[in-house]
Amino acid sequence: MRLLLLVLSLLALTSTTATAAEPDDHAQLRHIKLELWPKAYREQDVELLDRILDDSFQMIDGRGQISTKADELAWIAKHPTSYDSFNYEIERLDVYAGQSAIVAGQGTIAGTRDGKAWTHVYRSSNVLIKRDGRWVAVASHVSSVAE
Repeated sequence: MRLLLLVLSLLALTSTTATAAEPDDHAQLRHIKLELWPKAYREQDVELLDRILDDSFQMIDGRGQISTKADELAWIAKHPTSYDSFNYEIERLDVYAGQSAIVAGQGTIAGTRDGKAWTHVYRSSNVLIKRDGRWVAVASHVSSVAE
């Protein structure tokens, strides 16, 4: 019972902290997720992705495979984009004590392969922390919804 009360107290504190975020934090996080992160992959901009991802970054994909920051940097350097359009919709953006954040939502990628149109829909959640005054991603989870 005491543990339950402690957990509920912490959740209440966290909820209060989540609403106390600076408006600028929300704008910065939206800019990273909606503009900079897709741009890094689209333009194979290894330097930009290097600035977005913390050295401790890990991503878990829908198959449970883990990739590191080094893996992601190497991947975009070797794989030009093969899609025609990309859209990401943020469904959750919570900031905690101005130092950590969760950004989650759904992305849709569409293109043409061998003359046939294709669409890939995925969901992702990202954990970012504020380090030295700027937001960096420390973890992501990406799962396919439909292809």
